[in-house]
Amino acid sequence: LLRLRALFLQHADDPSRLRIILVDSIKAFLILMRNVIRLHGRGHISTYAEVLKQFEQHFRLTFPCLRQLLAIRAGSQASLVASPVVDFFRDYLVEVQKLVEVIDHLPPNPPSAHA
Repeated sequence: LLRLRALFLQHADDPSRLRIILVDSIKAFLILMRNVIRLHGRGHISTYAEVLKQFEQHFRLTFPCLRQLLAIRAGSQASLVASPVVDFFRDYLVEVQKLVEVIDHLPPNPPSAHA
């Protein structure tokens, strides 16, 4: 999250670079989500779209920016819908912070699929 914020500050005046950073960064957060879901006994999830869906359902949250970036990454959406990329990036940072808070508040021994 700190690195993402630093990149935002460094490239705030370069919308095309911000778009690249956004799309490139989503994979790391989806991997975190997948592992949290696995810790909660959800088993193997094969696609990033399913990871996001399961995470949103399990924690009763929504991540519209992540969903939009995932669509761009998958090629089903050409570009950002939100007007200025700087505003979208700020909203994305809020979503990433929400993810970090979920992970920070996980119990030390979540239920396991192998229990």
